[in-house]
Amino acid sequence: MQKVFDKKDAQFTEAYSRYYAVVYGALYSRTGDPDAAEDMTQEVFIRFFNKMEEAVNVRAWLLVTMKHVLYEHYRKVKNMPDELAEAEAMGDVSLTFVNGFRDTRIIIDHAVEAITDATDRSIFDLVAVQNYTYEETGELLGVSRRQVKYRYGLIVRQVLDFLHQRGIRNIEDLL
Repeated sequence: MQKVFDKKDAQFTEAYSRYYAVVYGALYSRTGDPDAAEDMTQEVFIRFFNKMEEAVNVRAWLLVTMKHVLYEHYRKVKNMPDELAEAEAMGDVSLTFVNGFRDTRIIIDHAVEAITDATDRSIFDLVAVQNYTYEETGELLGVSRRQVKYRYGLIVRQVLDFLHQRGIRNIEDLL
């Protein structure tokens, strides 16, 4: 039993050391609150520790869990403007044009949520949000640089199509 615990503890410690900054940074950039980001990061890693054996791709698992924790946080806090909370509840991103940059983030988050494949969401997050190169992203996800570049192009087209369907034709429409 001690050997199993040591192995699990070592896997957790490695994942925590490697991905803590990524998870915390993403949560902080979305909330602007260092305390909330810290609490949510801890929650992500607690869930990871409890379900670690289910995580085939640790980074992808952590990023998907981070999204769930973030949305749970917003539902609990309920300090969003009424129109924004309504838009969240209804899933209507067109109603979120009421509060500047934060609303733009929500619109983009909805577009990214439309990406059903977890690896594709991870590719988008790593390249577009975290500024990883195609090569670095490929190394982290265990795919070739070429495959990351190709899939990223498809993902960007999917996100742009999502935005176009909602009347957003260019970046100025988001500002």
